[in-house]
Amino acid sequence: MVDFRGSLGLPEHYDDGRLVCKGCTKRGNWTSTCPKCLTAGVISYFCSQPCFHSQYKDHHRKWHQKLLTDFPARAESLLDLNEATYHLFMTEGCRLTLTTPRLVLRPVSLADSPRVFDIKREPTVNCYQLYGRNPTRDGVDDMTLGYFLDNFPLAYSPSRPVTTSLARVRYVFAITAGKNEQGKPKVSAKEVDGVKMMNEKGYMGNIAIEIEQLEPTKQSDFAHKVYRWGTLPKHVFRHPSTEQFISWGVHGGLFYEIHPSFWGQGLMTEAVEAVLRYCFDHLRLPSVVLDPFVENTASIKLARRFGGVYRKTRVTNYGSNGRVKQEVWAISRDDWYEAEKGREKGTKERPNEEARDGCRWCQRPDFEVTVSCPRCDWARWCSTECRLADLSFSGRGPLEASEDAKEKYRGGHALFCRAA
Repeated sequence: MVDFRGSLGLPEHYDDGRLVCKGCTKRGNWTSTCPKCLTAGVISYFCSQPCFHSQYKDHHRKWHQKLLTDFPARAESLLDLNEATYHLFMTEGCRLTLTTPRLVLRPVSLADSPRVFDIKREPTVNCYQLYGRNPTRDGVDDMTLGYFLDNFPLAYSPSRPVTTSLARVRYVFAITAGKNEQGKPKVSAKEVDGVKMMNEKGYMGNIAIEIEQLEPTKQSDFAHKVYRWGTLPKHVFRHPSTEQFISWGVHGGLFYEIHPSFWGQGLMTEAVEAVLRYCFDHLRLPSVVLDPFVENTASIKLARRFGGVYRKTRVTNYGSNGRVKQEVWAISRDDWYEAEKGREKGTKERPNEEARDGCRWCQRPDFEVTVSCPRCDWARWCSTECRLADLSFSGRGPLEASEDAKEKYRGGHALFCRAA
């Protein structure tokens, strides 16, 4: 683990050279760190996720207010990231968009929240989802905010695990209709008995991939490894190789939902194929797992369509849907490329599986790094826009900022850059 003690000056975390938990104050090894503090360049250690959760309100009241005082520019952008700052932080690298013959899979926007709520409140949709029946408006708004903040790997998201890595571990796409040459939607909504119809002018559902561990019992071990993968100060950000993912025991978890007005048109098949191709071509995941409810025959059929292999049936107690059974289906990277040989479109050659340098801001695995920091040898970005977003988010602003500004807003990259 990187030793942050000298640069951060946080003696309250140490007792006789051993780490002290911010929650229970016990000495020992850390397994969790507050994501809000971490993105401000401050390490707040906790001995476990339960300890973090139980002490979070008190920690937030005491420490995050201190962040606003000590790191004002950093903390304001960190704690209040919203659509108003979209123009600066939502760089081209963050705007990951996939297209299919009829669909555009774009980043989720906060403006999508009303339609997200309408879909998640639909009984024929939520009966197959772990968030359960009758989700509240506040709960859906939190989910939408989490989807939105996933576009910014360095931002705190309420949906992130406590043992955050500052690496992008989830990609959530809004499913929208593509347009023809006349500017008309390529998708038409259909009436469904007993369901309030939704038009095709906007968000129609979502599809997402989350990098997660195969065995949840090893979550703390996984968190430590993925933490090292994230944008650690004084380390070049690198996208993991397929071999690293295999050694960590991780896969991609695929989840999705779409309004019933668009069922039966093969739209989800198009969306799943596009996301799977991105997972294997660019994220280089060894496998992708789908875990539909046993009653969700359409999703089970979809898993089979893409070469999914049945692994097991598990019982989950979650949300208002209570005790549910889920079938686990796995699609391997090897099987995907074997099937690609028989398809006319798609990747003809298997992409490189090695780890490689990536942009510290957007962390896009399909973008090359072209911009480096002139003051250190570890900060790299894919564009000047990502560099500006990263430095602004860290409270430093453009590289040409005055010396007074650098001293006032020390945080993030500027805190660790040797010449900052």
